[in-house]
Amino acid sequence: MVVDESMIVAVAFATMLFLGLRPFIAFLNKNLDARSARIDKELKDATRLREEAQHMMSEYERKCREVEQEAQQMLAQAEHNVVLLKQNAEKQLKDAVAARIAVAHQQIALMEEQIIQEMKTQAIERSVRVTQHVIQSTLTQEAHNHLLRTMLSDASHVAH
Repeated sequence: MVVDESMIVAVAFATMLFLGLRPFIAFLNKNLDARSARIDKELKDATRLREEAQHMMSEYERKCREVEQEAQQMLAQAEHNVVLLKQNAEKQLKDAVAARIAVAHQQIALMEEQIIQEMKTQAIERSVRVTQHVIQSTLTQEAHNHLLRTMLSDASHVAH
């Protein structure tokens, strides 16, 4: 094998290049490893944050469902209360109307009784006037005096 000068220069150049680039390659490898570690850490942080966000989202959705369920229960309770209040108001109205009707019937009965009493009183007064008129027109003075004495005598017996 023939070794010529250009081959020696090429081998020397390659050796120099290898020896010169070796620290640069080590430095490049070190920086690439650091960057890879930083990227790996950022990926782990992003994964952790994503999991936390998913957990928070599921908690939020669960709480939304609970609040919606509670709101539906409150709405159902309010509707039930409205029905009860309506029934109670209707009952109270019926009771009040019945009470007023009863009072009206009592007042009507009282008024009827008063009217009947007034009619009886008027009938008695008319009877007395008619009787007085008949007695005055048909009795003689002597019969009239006799009747008065009898009435006075009866009144004195009743008084004693």
